[in-house]
Amino acid sequence: MTIILVFDTETTGLPERQHSSFGKQQSHERSLLKDISLWEKEIEKYPSIIQLAYILYDTDNPDNTKIYNKYIDIPASVKISDESKSIHHITEDVIKGMSSFSKAYIYDSLNEFMQDFMKADIIVGHNVDFDRRMIVAELLRISKEQNMPHIMELMKDENFECTQEITTPICNLKVEREYIDPKTNIPKYIYKIKPTKLIEAYKHYFGYMPDGEHMHDAIIDAVICLRVYGMSFPGRQAFDVCNTNEKLKGYILKVSPHNKNTCEQTKHYLEQQNDVIMPVFFEKDKSMSLSKSSSSSKSSSSSKSKSASKSNSASKSNSSSKSKSASKSKSKSNE
Repeated sequence: MTIILVFDTETTGLPERQHSSFGKQQSHERSLLKDISLWEKEIEKYPSIIQLAYILYDTDNPDNTKIYNKYIDIPASVKISDESKSIHHITEDVIKGMSSFSKAYIYDSLNEFMQDFMKADIIVGHNVDFDRRMIVAELLRISKEQNMPHIMELMKDENFECTQEITTPICNLKVEREYIDPKTNIPKYIYKIKPTKLIEAYKHYFGYMPDGEHMHDAIIDAVICLRVYGMSFPGRQAFDVCNTNEKLKGYILKVSPHNKNTCEQTKHYLEQQNDVIMPVFFEKDKSMSLSKSSSSSKSSSSSKSKSASKSNSASKSNSSSKSKSASKSKSKSNE
């Protein structure tokens, strides 16, 4: 049995860029998942999560799959950038008008997420480091001291698989780059492999682009990511989730062209997977739980004891972050 957790977030914007150079910016972002001390100056520059969705998928018992999708009830002080609204169409008014079933406070959402995180054999995302940093930022705002065990788990690269990294060499999509030849001063062109967007990886395996109208919805992106992940392993046991769970199938049909047989089209591909060696997965300490410190300022009265272990209690810190304006195409031009 293998338990896979695939997750995705939508946010109020993007973190402020620290460097104009792409390489230096990438290096800076990677360092945030290596050195916790760097967050002291970084935390206020990070946006807030406004939708958290994940799928806890049991490969042996797909009917036992858990699908979690919540919009985050953000404080009035947290604003969503206009550019982000134009991408994921989540506004302050949209969240305000949602039923209590459809939304949750960030500490309750992360509490449940971390419980399920500890049950998973492998955690998956597309451009997963972006979402890892978002979860770390929110945990730090809640309580650095109490949530440090979870933050350290999120900083372990071996806990994660990234479908962008997996599919980029498989899809092998190239982009043209212009440069000036230093000897002749004449413009020349080279072709580089570009990071694969989630929709491009999906098209590679299933033959069609998912319907863009439904993209940049965290639960849709998570379903698509799970389906891509299941098909991404030559030499391993590929699987497709289309016919394994009715709820997942419903989400897949949402992004599929009308009358497209989404489940039959991968049959030939799966039949070609002769080498069915399952990957070896790591094991994690499953005893930890998300906790909130009792020193919450504005909402100490509403502090809830929703921790993953019966002995821990969660608390909310008074740090609420103001997002800087920027878009969230998941930053993921990558998506």
